[in-house]
Amino acid sequence: MAPPRRRPSLLLLAAVTQALQPPRPKHFARTTLRRHVTVPVPLEYAAELAATALALVAPGKGVLSIDESLPTLKERFERAGIELADDGDLTQYRELVVTAPDLGTYASGCVLTADALFEETESGTPFVDLLAAQNIVPGVRVDCGDVPLPGAVE
Repeated sequence: MAPPRRRPSLLLLAAVTQALQPPRPKHFARTTLRRHVTVPVPLEYAAELAATALALVAPGKGVLSIDESLPTLKERFERAGIELADDGDLTQYRELVVTAPDLGTYASGCVLTADALFEETESGTPFVDLLAAQNIVPGVRVDCGDVPLPGAVE
């Protein structure tokens, strides 16, 4: 019995998809995360990236986001009847979150703003050190604000 033939449209689609892929330098490896996601990664970072990805998707855990701006946090707290005065209150709120007992039991990662990445507790311990001590991967939100989307109709 002859092997099944692929339809010409699928062959064309596969050829076009392959042709549109950017060339890969030889010092890159392909790291497979799960079954279907393959990403080119410099060899020296491949193992670290895979370990970080697995840590972030640990069963029973989620990613905590404390990257709110002061206006956003003020609005949320006002709905709860709590008044925030300034950035100091925002830092105290973040400190309350990162020092919560057993936080690492429930969170695998934490998204911070660029400012919060360098914030410290009142005792001088950096937030990222507290998170890392509980096996929580700290990350930073990269936000460039509103920018025009290339190729979009204005």
